[in-house]
Amino acid sequence: MGLVFPFAAVGQGNNDIVGNVEKRTKVRLPEGYENPIRNFIANHNVIKDNAQFTEDFIVKEMGTKWGIDDDNQLLFVYCAIGYNYGEDLFTGEDRDKNRMSQFESVLDKVEDCQNRYDKEFTFCLDKRIAEAEQSIAESDRRIMHSDSIGIKHLLEFCDIYFRSPSVVRQEDIDFARETSKIIIANCKKYGIDYRAILLKETGDRKKVDAILKFYEIAD
Repeated sequence: MGLVFPFAAVGQGNNDIVGNVEKRTKVRLPEGYENPIRNFIANHNVIKDNAQFTEDFIVKEMGTKWGIDDDNQLLFVYCAIGYNYGEDLFTGEDRDKNRMSQFESVLDKVEDCQNRYDKEFTFCLDKRIAEAEQSIAESDRRIMHSDSIGIKHLLEFCDIYFRSPSVVRQEDIDFARETSKIIIANCKKYGIDYRAILLKETGDRKKVDAILKFYEIAD
């Protein structure tokens, strides 16, 4: 999965994905699975930070019929998303023979769902990368403003990488580093103290050093 520039969190107003999906689809997870899935979401900030995207994706997937019980389909959609984060949300340990049989009958659909989530999530983030790239090419006045904001975005991307490095693609790391060099060069040109901005945001000089090291920026 990709990076966000700018990384404005989506769906922060109400990021109760499980509750919102239930309200929108009128489908509830099978008994015993709601809390584990809530815990899974709570442990992955990249999902929480993009709650609206994930919620909309699940609702859209539930709009297609897999030919199985709706509650099991909902569980398997979450399961498909979990695979992208190395989590197995359905193992068959509940010993529900009907659920296991239905899972085996839709394995291809689960895999397709997993791939769609990955691709659509990446597309969503790449779109924001393109928007950031366009903003860099704006006028000098806008550059001064956008570069100040850009420093904060560098921090936000690092936070996601430090939390969940496995969800960030190497090409997005490379792009982020290239973008950071442009932003830092402009900061130096226009007298923007990027270290001070990072220090204000983090309150931690060691973290500032770690961020600059990650972006391969030498003062």
